[in-house]
Amino acid sequence: MPMTAAQINPYPAVAPPAGATADIWEGTPPERIVYSASRGIPDYEVNVWTSANQFADGTLDDGSRTEPPTVHLEVGASTGMNSDQAGILAAVLIEAADEIDGWAAR
Repeated sequence: MPMTAAQINPYPAVAPPAGATADIWEGTPPERIVYSASRGIPDYEVNVWTSANQFADGTLDDGSRTEPPTVHLEVGASTGMNSDQAGILAAVLIEAADEIDGWAAR
């Protein structure tokens, strides 16, 4: 049986933070994971993204229930980076940290 829009998103008025994509609502009380797009570095196997748990009232978990908004870093098989790549990684990490700070302040 196909799911209805209300089953897929029972809280349509609750928007994810700016720039975030939302997963499905789960649990009691309901919550969902919201996450940013992945950011990479040219010619290097690294991904940086952010995530947070959002509650049905629109607030984000501050870490008191599950985990606080988080910056994720995934590095592939690459073993070293040049100074340009290191500088880009530093900028990407700062951008991700600023993003979750903005989410928490909303």
